[in-house]
Amino acid sequence: MWPNNEAVWEHATVAEGYAEGKAQVERFLAFGLTPSHLDPHMGAVRRNPEWLRNVYARLAREYKLPIRMAAPTNEEEAAIRAELAESGVLMSDHMRLGGGKQGLSFGEFAVRQLRELPPGVTDFYMHPAHDTPELRAAVKNWQHRLDEYAFFHRDPALKQTLEERNMTVISWKPIHELAKAGLKVRPREWTPGAVGGN
Repeated sequence: MWPNNEAVWEHATVAEGYAEGKAQVERFLAFGLTPSHLDPHMGAVRRNPEWLRNVYARLAREYKLPIRMAAPTNEEEAAIRAELAESGVLMSDHMRLGGGKQGLSFGEFAVRQLRELPPGVTDFYMHPAHDTPELRAAVKNWQHRLDEYAFFHRDPALKQTLEERNMTVISWKPIHELAKAGLKVRPREWTPGAVGGN
C-alpha cells in the first residue's frame, strides 16, 4: 500500500490498477451486495488522467456505476468530464467537502456551503461517525467526525436550510438507476473563475 498518489503512479501500472479495482468490485458483488457508485478513495484513480480514463471510468462503464468526481477547476478537467460523460459515465455536477473554516462550527460551515450551492446534483461528502474507542484510536480528527454526525442527525438548521433552498436529499441509488439505464448527461458548463468546491 503506497502512502500517496504519486507513489502509486510511480510503482504501479494502469493495468495493475484496473485489475485491483475490478477485483474489489467483484469481491463486493460476491458478498451479495449491490454497489451504488465508485469512489476513488484518496484520488489515485481520479487525479491522473490516464488512470481516470483507463481504470476509474472503464470500471464505471463496465459495471454501469456512477462515479464520485470533483468539479472541474480548469479547462482540461472540464474537457475530461465532458469526454467521460459522452462515453457513458455518470457523475454529479458538483462536489463539496466536509471540513470547516476557522471561527465557524461545523454546522455553521455546512449551512454556509448549502446556502451557496449552485443548481444541480451535489455530492456533499464527509465522514460522520459514532463515538467509539476504535474511532478515537484510528483518526486524529475524531471530534470533527462526531460534529458531522450530530449536524446531519440532530441539528434543526439542516432541515430549515434545505426547506428554504428547496433542496432534496438523495442517496446514490437514484443516480445508480440512471447509470444502469444508460442515461447520458452533459456536464454543466465550466467557466473560468467558477468555484469547484473541492
